Amino acid sequence: MDNSYNSRRISVDRVETLAASGVDANGNGVPDWVEIRLGATNGFDRLEVRSQTSPATVEGRARSFDLLNTHGAAVAKAPNGRFYAEVPLVSGEVRSLGFEFENGAVSQTATVRWEPTNILQNPGAITLRAGDSLLLAAFKNSVVASQETYTLTVNGQTISGTGDQTVPVAFPNPGVQTIQLTHNGTNGSVATRSVTVTVLARVDVGSPLCITRFARKWTHAPLPAGAELQFDENTTAWREPAANTYTLISTIPQDQPLLVRYGPGGPILGGGEVLSASVRSDDYTGYTWQGFAEGIMRIGLPVVLTGDLHGAEVRCDIYIGGVTFLDGSTSKSLWGADFGAEGVAGYTFLKAAQAHSACHQISFWHDGVPIAKWN
Repeated sequence: MDNSYNSRRISVDRVETLAASGVDANGNGVPDWVEIRLGATNGFDRLEVRSQTSPATVEGRARSFDLLNTHGAAVAKAPNGRFYAEVPLVSGEVRSLGFEFENGAVSQTATVRWEPTNILQNPGAITLRAGDSLLLAAFKNSVVASQETYTLTVNGQTISGTGDQTVPVAFPNPGVQTIQLTHNGTNGSVATRSVTVTVLARVDVGSPLCITRFARKWTHAPLPAGAELQFDENTTAWREPAANTYTLISTIPQDQPLLVRYGPGGPILGGGEVLSASVRSDDYTGYTWQGFAEGIMRIGLPVVLTGDLHGAEVRCDIYIGGVTFLDGSTSKSLWGADFGAEGVAGYTFLKAAQAHSACHQISFWHDGVPIAKWN
């Protein structure tokens, strides 16, 4: 319900709580249709995660993020009712994540383990993110792996071991690196491998602010080739011809998450938010008229805010003669602190009798950039 319309009035007549009922085939006290609905909008994508890298990225659905209990595990919002968690791993250990969704209506546990990358048998190219680590191994036969030996050259280091040993290697810097392997088999055979590792930079694209109903252009930081932005369904976004530029429209006055992902289903390189607020005035909120002095009217213009301005400026400029603000100026700004607990602030004009209107323009500025305006 938008509370800014001048003529809108609403009162609550009655609040009634209904109990969900229906067939309960498994006898757990929850109707089957409720379980189906909860399961479709909450839960891990996979209950068993085997990750090539550490930290592992665990993803899932959480319709009500604020009602998600992760028991201390750090999670981040993702677009369209989703979440992701970055889970640090240790060789040989299994991490267990127990999450409760919708205040405990759904409970799930996911297990996460770090899978070794056998450079000898799987020498394909690898793509990961700056700061990720691989658990490297090199063996031909797991039964006699302890009798095999290897030497790895990676990140300027030389690492030697036996085939039954794994070694964690971090890749802190973006760029393309090569892992060189020399492997000695039990029969004296020698094999070499060369594996390319592409390390992608993590990206902070910033958090643009939108005023609902108004389109704004936004230019973000450059992305690695193959990376793309993913927006929430409550943000309409389309690419502009200019590099790294989108036009954005937010449909609701709530901040919405966005992601930077490397290809469909690929690694998450960064996240952020499309910040959003709604500001209403003029025909939506109405005017108040009052005599001020002979031949002069005092006009009040309420401005109603829903959401957080995030430091944005609401600027009002008068562009007709015979009209000023109370202090005689023709330009005045409102900031977040000017709006009271109910989200209401306003401008007051002095209008001479010969001025046919209080013509003005309201514009919004964020980080020195104009993002919306109306007359």
